[in-house]
Amino acid sequence: MLDYDFDFRRCVYYSKEYAALYLGQDAELFEFFWELNGSYFYNLAIKRSIPGAEYFDLETPYGYGGWVTNTDDANFLSQALQAYQEKCLSENIVAEFIRFHPFNTFPINFAQYFDFLEHNRDVVIVELQGFTEKKKLQYSKNTQNKIKRAAKVLKFDQKQEIWQFVDLYYETMKKNRALDFYYFSPDYFEKLASFDRGRLFGAMWEDIPVSMALFLEGDTLVSYHLGAKNYKVKFPGAQYSNYFLFDQIFDFYEAAGKHYALLGGGRTSSSEDPLFNFKLKFSRVTLPFYVAGKIYDQEAYQFLSRKVRRTPQHFLQWR
Repeated sequence: MLDYDFDFRRCVYYSKEYAALYLGQDAELFEFFWELNGSYFYNLAIKRSIPGAEYFDLETPYGYGGWVTNTDDANFLSQALQAYQEKCLSENIVAEFIRFHPFNTFPINFAQYFDFLEHNRDVVIVELQGFTEKKKLQYSKNTQNKIKRAAKVLKFDQKQEIWQFVDLYYETMKKNRALDFYYFSPDYFEKLASFDRGRLFGAMWEDIPVSMALFLEGDTLVSYHLGAKNYKVKFPGAQYSNYFLFDQIFDFYEAAGKHYALLGGGRTSSSEDPLFNFKLKFSRVTLPFYVAGKIYDQEAYQFLSRKVRRTPQHFLQWR
């Protein structure tokens, strides 16, 4: 069991500044807080209008979030969720899709409150305190050798600028045949540049970035957010630039006093996913990542779902 006291107030994914990065046209922040005698229920989501209808839906901002509470009191949660549903109905909100933060145990403790709940995949966690010593035992010989080869030709830079990242990011998405969703707009990156809880790292060959990674910073937890690689640069050791970069980032955050790094999972839910297995090279500690859905207006949900032809795996089928 990881020794981490999850408090949404210290988590970057629950900040309104972070959520605002994903507000597009016809979207606004939806915030709900219910408190009684020290117990609370909280959620922060994005409220969007449903095309062609006078209804709205809710969705967790890109990454993680979800309903969070500090109690298991059934009476309190019943009251809080009743008030939450009433607020949703008063704003013509049909349903909500939730991506739960892996450290948030709400979906494990209170599965009965959802209309849909799925263990989507596992995500990798790096324990940073004492990492420099532990990695000697955690890293395979092969991983250690790759880091050493890359370290001979690359330098670590923790003060990269977003403009150095954008073109490399788009090229990486193209190389990986990423879904359109991951091609964030230039406007998004401009807003991200002014977000003060993000830090961009680079593995550099002279002045050329070979690999880059953007991390989001909470009080004690940091999270890998976006990455990019320069596939045009080819020389011995360059192919191991990601190994070198992540190893240096973990050292950096250990020295900064952070406790955990959340690396996320793979591009798919498969345990054989290459990206997931790359992350496992740095730590074998994993947590489950849950997605969930809640319907507030059953009649409207069924009506809107029948209007589109999507697979049942899409909870908000009109998206």
